[in-house]
Amino acid sequence: MNKEYSEWLENLNIKEKLILKNLSEKKINEAFNHKLNFGTAGIRAKRGLGPSFINKYVVAKYVKSYLLALFAIYGEKNVKESKILIFKDNRKDNLYFSTIAFNVAKKLGVKAYLPYNNQLETTPFLSFLIANYNFIGGINFTASHNPPEYSGLKFYDSIGKQIDQDIIDKINYFFKKEKYDFNLEDSENDLLFLDHKYYEFYIKKLLDEIGFEKHLNNYKNLKLTFTNHHGASLNIAEMVLKKMGVDYYLVKEQESFDPNFTNSKVPNPQAEKSFKLAIKESEKNNIDLIFAVDPDGDRFGVALKKAKKWKIFSGNEISVLSINYLLERENLKKYNYFVVRSIVTSNFADFLLQEKNVKVYKSLTGFKELFKIVKEKENNQNKCLYVWEESNGATINMMTKDKDSFQNLILILEMVKYYQEKGTDLIEILDSLQKKHGYFVMKQTTHKLKDNFDLNRFLDIFTNKKNHKILNMKITKIIDMRIENEKYPKQNIVFLYFNDYSFICLRPSGTEPILRIYFNIYQKDPKKAKKEYKALHKYFSDFKF
Repeated sequence: MNKEYSEWLENLNIKEKLILKNLSEKKINEAFNHKLNFGTAGIRAKRGLGPSFINKYVVAKYVKSYLLALFAIYGEKNVKESKILIFKDNRKDNLYFSTIAFNVAKKLGVKAYLPYNNQLETTPFLSFLIANYNFIGGINFTASHNPPEYSGLKFYDSIGKQIDQDIIDKINYFFKKEKYDFNLEDSENDLLFLDHKYYEFYIKKLLDEIGFEKHLNNYKNLKLTFTNHHGASLNIAEMVLKKMGVDYYLVKEQESFDPNFTNSKVPNPQAEKSFKLAIKESEKNNIDLIFAVDPDGDRFGVALKKAKKWKIFSGNEISVLSINYLLERENLKKYNYFVVRSIVTSNFADFLLQEKNVKVYKSLTGFKELFKIVKEKENNQNKCLYVWEESNGATINMMTKDKDSFQNLILILEMVKYYQEKGTDLIEILDSLQKKHGYFVMKQTTHKLKDNFDLNRFLDIFTNKKNHKILNMKITKIIDMRIENEKYPKQNIVFLYFNDYSFICLRPSGTEPILRIYFNIYQKDPKKAKKEYKALHKYFSDFKF
């Protein structure tokens, strides 16, 4: 019998003991033998009893370990004299988890604040507050765009960025050292809440700093459909839209803060099917523009109707459009501007940036990695213009140190209005950029892996030097990031290049049994690019994952 299983069984309440006792041997193994790990954005796992899942005991232990890590890095006195934030989105049990976290912090003498009115709140707002006010860290209970049965925790450092490996190592050290507390304090007495003034600070900063136009009540002729996918963004999004004077409509079926995601089974604006209800609402109200966000409000998606057809922009496409707009309107002589993107992101924008002598830096996936480079490179002379990755996340102004959908909401509305006044739109601008620089097919597929699937053996197929082709396409370069190199630490990622701009990236998820395949196919001839993509897509789809 598993030793940890016996310990839990001995200490749990009657109801929880019954649940554990009724588990099969296979389920016990799942609950106690698969430890949680940090992925690109904190910890994510399904809810359930046992150390392999998210539950109140695991939450309390991670929160305590995080606070002890802050003590070790920033000094216990400094942490106790400062304060932290505890936010949550609409995931089941998150309200309870945030109360548990508050009490863990209180027991350690750390002052923690929950959102105003204990409402749901977003990742970018948490990052903004830490970066701009006297907060030394923060925790957000969210599993981002994962399915409803998942929960998770994102942890933040003193500048408002998701924690780097040094803090993760300290958390893991204390997590291993500390024991589970099975007598948790879940009292709601003496909870501390943010003052509403912080929301006003954030909204004012957004409207003052993003874009090039005056945003107050200047958008009355613009109609928008907005969906929060049952998540935490509605409060701030409505404050922004009302200040801007936008004629906006909500997707009513997805408006409520529903932990079951009843009408958003795919709460991910990266997925085209997540726009289904928003398109229906838009058709009903004669609206041509949709803005969607994920549950914790960091990712966003945009759709535009033209000639009775909807174009749902990919993360790569909307970022290219945003960069093109920023380069067109920004006074590039003010600073030495640079941008930062992830290694799996399309290099389409490089054409635009090279023309304007704006330097491009690349990082590993995850915004904590992107902002490491921003922190390193930005100073009085060098300024970051834009940070982005293909998974529908971007930041324009570094007042936020994570993906910020609200910044992008303002910029997209401004872009749409600006181009409307010039007699064009985002679709025509994207087409013109493709005609000028060459045609890119920028797609991503996700494949669920069977339990017995040998991932490394699969990746080895493509890193074998004898294999110079896929179909009739010659592989010109292979980058196997499983091998140590000077630029990046080891990653379970393989790149296959067909020319200087065409590549496929094979990247397993760090938190789920899935393989992501990124296609970035470039040709001067759009028909050839589409043909190559279709052939490669079919080639990989035929594998029995």
